[in-house]
Amino acid sequence: MKNIKNSIKIAYLCVKLEPRLLISPGIRMFLQTVGAVLPVYFTSQIVKQYELGDPLLDIVKTISLFTVFFFLIDITYRIVYAVDDWARISFVDGIDF
Repeated sequence: MKNIKNSIKIAYLCVKLEPRLLISPGIRMFLQTVGAVLPVYFTSQIVKQYELGDPLLDIVKTISLFTVFFFLIDITYRIVYAVDDWARISFVDGIDF
């Protein structure tokens, strides 16, 4: 029972001091899922374009689009990690021991 009370108290402190600590894991999971699914999707599109005999320029456009999406996901992931690190430091500074 004491562990449950302590867990609730920590969760309350998280929400009160740094709600980003509860939001950022969800964002990271979403980005990881998209980062895992996106290469499979784009690879299937490239293979499909190749099999259909699409012009090389269309295939290069698809590859370029994949590169841009992957780059944006990577940048967003890095920003979320930076904000998460900052929120952890802010949270620890806000706790009175």
